Amino acid sequence: MFRRFWLRQLFPVRSPRQVGRTDPVFIIATVLNLGCLVAMVHWDPTKEHRYFLLGLLGVWGFADGVWQSQTNSLISAVFADRYESAFGCCRVWQGISGLIVFLLSSVLCMIHKVAFIASACSLTIACLIVLEIVVRRRKARASAETNSAVEIQVNA
Repeated sequence: MFRRFWLRQLFPVRSPRQVGRTDPVFIIATVLNLGCLVAMVHWDPTKEHRYFLLGLLGVWGFADGVWQSQTNSLISAVFADRYESAFGCCRVWQGISGLIVFLLSSVLCMIHKVAFIASACSLTIACLIVLEIVVRRRKARASAETNSAVEIQVNA
């Protein structure tokens, strides 16, 4: 009982309704991913740096977990009426991207791979911000149309 209460205080669970869809957690995960990529570029691995490698993997895993959970939440919130096909499409594109990375792994050198991942991460967060703006405008437009329809019924 105490353990669950302590974990909830340390890591409060928030739904997309409480914080919006472009959660600051997305931004934090992006910054962590980009920081890991910069560390990968500038770090020259040696045997003595194994703890640094484990820390880097832990930070990357945390950021990836945030991306996965927040993306699932985003898909279910934006595509509430057809979320099965949206999740299916998302998984197909994840598989295609994994295939592309696997096929290009022997062709590209590490610096090009890191630059590609960093640009994809930056493009993704920019698209998420645009998505949030579009969804808010549609929601505001729909509520304005609902309010005007209610006014017309009241005046009639």
